[in-house]
Amino acid sequence: MKVNSTPSPLLFLVLNSLLFVTSVTIGADSEILKAERLIEEYNCSVCHGESGESPNNEWPNLAGQKAEYLVNSLEYYRVGRRANILMSPVAELLNGKEIELLANYYSQYVLPLPSKKSTESDDSAIELLASTFCAMCHGPQGISIRDDWPNLAAQKSEYLANQIRAYHSRERVDDVIMNASSHLLYENEITAVANYYSQLPGCSYVNESDSDKLCHLVSNGFNEKITYFGEGIYTYSYSTWSPIFVVTSEGAIVFDPINEEAAERVKEELASLGQKARYVILTHAHGDHVGGAKVFDEEAIIIAHDKTKAQIEARRKMELEVANRVGRTPNLEALPEVTFSTSLTLEVGDKVIELESLEDPTHSVGDLITVKINNPSLLILVDGVVPYGLAFMDFRATPIYTLLKNTRALEEMDFEYFSNGHSMVLPKETVTAFREYVEFIVTTVEKSIADGKTLQETQDSVVLPEEFDSWINKMPFPPMSEDEKHQALNVRLRFNVGGAYRQIKAYQNGEEVIDIHNMSL
Repeated sequence: MKVNSTPSPLLFLVLNSLLFVTSVTIGADSEILKAERLIEEYNCSVCHGESGESPNNEWPNLAGQKAEYLVNSLEYYRVGRRANILMSPVAELLNGKEIELLANYYSQYVLPLPSKKSTESDDSAIELLASTFCAMCHGPQGISIRDDWPNLAAQKSEYLANQIRAYHSRERVDDVIMNASSHLLYENEITAVANYYSQLPGCSYVNESDSDKLCHLVSNGFNEKITYFGEGIYTYSYSTWSPIFVVTSEGAIVFDPINEEAAERVKEELASLGQKARYVILTHAHGDHVGGAKVFDEEAIIIAHDKTKAQIEARRKMELEVANRVGRTPNLEALPEVTFSTSLTLEVGDKVIELESLEDPTHSVGDLITVKINNPSLLILVDGVVPYGLAFMDFRATPIYTLLKNTRALEEMDFEYFSNGHSMVLPKETVTAFREYVEFIVTTVEKSIADGKTLQETQDSVVLPEEFDSWINKMPFPPMSEDEKHQALNVRLRFNVGGAYRQIKAYQNGEEVIDIHNMSL
């Protein structure tokens, strides 16, 4: 992985005045005794400590994790979806009830406050990365927004870093979102984000009477719902993803199924409507948009750009090689059956769906497409425009001048509604609003560079105009206060300005700008 030697400064959403109690609330004595016998039989404490606090920085803490996540992890080891020379043989010997006993036992413990801050973590850079990127799934304080997703707070730093690297190399493929996300991090950021989370307090208590208050503070904030827009158009919201599916008299069309869980939920909804998927359309090859296609593989025709299929084929080959090397069951993505290079039109019921390759894509490696639906007049461009939101991260994997050109071209197209795969269906004016924001960033940074300002000076001087600040009430934040939302908006602005400054400076110096692992995720 390439190292970015200039991480962006940032502001953190801080936890204030938390008191920590390293006590445990136990269930029935018999359940505890059964779990303790299993721990003794399989020597769990050697690696994970007597109370789930590991003595080794490369092995995970189990204390403070949510029971459902621990159950899933052990099941993945048991069935070969994850592989580890120590864990896999043990998990294969456990039955479902024993796995549940162990998960419940360790989840009842809490971890003490980290004793001292590591000097290896550059907080001024990594807090912004965490608050604008990782927090979408793992919460603003490292406590995940779902019970089957891991808490990162107070986890061992080397263990965390190794898991991110494993997702990047595809040694781990049990989560397509992490496979895609890990590609967006440089090696120095992997180390820094792991150090950062290791220093946050884990599941902790405000006081003894409020036990579990923080551990599940944001668990109910997971955004999962299906919304009917009208004219057969539905959005399925899953955390920060909101892909479309369309119901017609001749079958359903599903766009960008996120992962297997999300795809199963859409499949259930279609069944309740008396429908099956006829087509699955992939707008580009990134893993967090194609991972659920396999759920529909037997009933639907999967359609994608030629280059999308080529990327999936390359990942399937890599997956077979890695799975064979580490001794786990391969997790293969579904291959598109129908592909195109420039355009393709489908007529399904009363819908005409036009697929077109996007010239000069800003997010992937030449396979990003636009989708136009005639009724209602809807344009889909996934990951290309951020309605009512500041740009993602620091414009990495996004050439900013190309983004601006493409957004202007979108405005010239004839449509009434827009979706980017991460938002509800919104009016066309949201595209104009985003174009105005990108223009504001570009012109402000260009002037700052012309005035001789440094990166730091530019970030310190840029203030978000009032018309953009109003987006605060429309952006998809995790559960947080209004003050925290404004802090998050400001740190994302700082991140955007930093990325734009580096890109524009590089353009002016004739340097290559975009090289985030060739944007192939």
